[in-house]
Amino acid sequence: MSYIDAISQPAPRWPGARSPEAEEETRPTEGFDAIPPEAAELPPEASQKIAEAAPPGQSGGEQPPGSNLGGGVVEEFLKWARMSPAEQIRAMYLEEQGMTEDTLKALPPEERERIEFEIANRIEHEVRTSAESPAEQNIRVSINASYAQSMQRVEEGEQAMWGR
Repeated sequence: MSYIDAISQPAPRWPGARSPEAEEETRPTEGFDAIPPEAAELPPEASQKIAEAAPPGQSGGEQPPGSNLGGGVVEEFLKWARMSPAEQIRAMYLEEQGMTEDTLKALPPEERERIEFEIANRIEHEVRTSAESPAEQNIRVSINASYAQSMQRVEEGEQAMWGR
């Protein structure tokens, strides 16, 4: 059997697979344009519930899509989306520490320098690890896990040796 003969034959059917005729029956025959406008309208009780849930001064139908998510969510997303990766890492670090840029500026110079150094190290680490291939990342993770396991065994051995 030649290659052309092999590819011109229908594909084998798996047990339990639907026939091509059954597949045709489930495919839509008309596009979305064929939906009558009255079918796209909401029932009156649903429209009333949307209007009641809208903020004061707005009805449900006047809002553009996505604007009913709450202003804070959209602004928060846009704030993070407009940041560079380094700015995101800095903001996450300050958030983890319960600080803001203003509280960081108010710290004594030595403390602020220490925190800036930690942020720079974290940014450098992220840049270094993001440049690794997945294989390199897997190797690094397995080495770290092996090291952690061996350190745990050492601690257990010391505890057993000293009777703790």
